[in-house]
Amino acid sequence: MYGTFRVDLDECEGFDREYFLTTRSWDSQLSRMCDGEDVNDSPHRRRPDVFIINGRSAPRTVHPEDGSPPLVSQGDTVRLHLVNAGRFISHPMHVHNHRFQVVGKDGSKAPEAARYDADITNLAPAERHAVEFGAGAGPGIYLVHCHKVNHATNGLDEAASYTGGMITGLVYESAVDTDIFGDLLDCAGDDG
Repeated sequence: MYGTFRVDLDECEGFDREYFLTTRSWDSQLSRMCDGEDVNDSPHRRRPDVFIINGRSAPRTVHPEDGSPPLVSQGDTVRLHLVNAGRFISHPMHVHNHRFQVVGKDGSKAPEAARYDADITNLAPAERHAVEFGAGAGPGIYLVHCHKVNHATNGLDEAASYTGGMITGLVYESAVDTDIFGDLLDCAGDDG
């Protein structure tokens, strides 16, 4: 079990929406071995091949009940807390069509002079970044994902298609009732 524990009494203002995205990766060989499959597993040769955000892999990460994608309204100030709960691999996290400012790292607020604008922030193992941005893009659904292709595809093959992995969406509330979002939920297995 893992997750995010927040103690932040003085810094709970200045934004309209706040979300926590905890990333993790593991080697499925161990799970498969424990399930009785005949696989060679060694703790000395881990090769992570499953990549998740908040305990889910795409497309379940965009499901409103299971994946809890960040929902925003036009003009919101949004704070994302990006956490790498793994111990082996870094994750360069990217938010499509939104530049953000890195406002904190590892639980510390960055002083104004140390803040910087970016559209990718690299999370080393066990590292945490807080980023803020204005929800000023056209209403829609924008990917939030690790920029390593095999992390976004749950596979070691760089040529794999985007069928799962460390991908979620930044969803504008005005896009929730659209056919595109409905199609996305169908893909995610929404029954409602």
